[in-house]
Amino acid sequence: MRVENPERQQTLLKTLKAPATAPKQAATSFLEGQSVDKAIRRQIEYYFNDVNFPKDKYLQKKCGENPERYIHLKDVMSFNKMKKLTKSPEQVVAALEGSSIVEFSEDGKFIRKRETA
Repeated sequence: MRVENPERQQTLLKTLKAPATAPKQAATSFLEGQSVDKAIRRQIEYYFNDVNFPKDKYLQKKCGENPERYIHLKDVMSFNKMKKLTKSPEQVVAALEGSSIVEFSEDGKFIRKRETA
């Protein structure tokens, strides 16, 4: 590869020599400057919002397995974007405190879409 600008060439070479940092940066690029808690809240509330939730076959199936329509939090945390954000169920529960879209079971192990009035 030939690059006319020597500074640009050095930057490219450094990038090629440091592959370990690239995936980490790419994995968190969707955070766009927000805190992890805000990103967790935004992502979970997206999964359960009025536009996505009715079309999401996986979430619908999981809700149908429980008479109270709860989904195990570990199932939601297994989604790729959630895996990139946290491994802590406690952090998810804390990030969604006061949410108008989702609610948790008393033990914090299950999550469901809030009923809209």
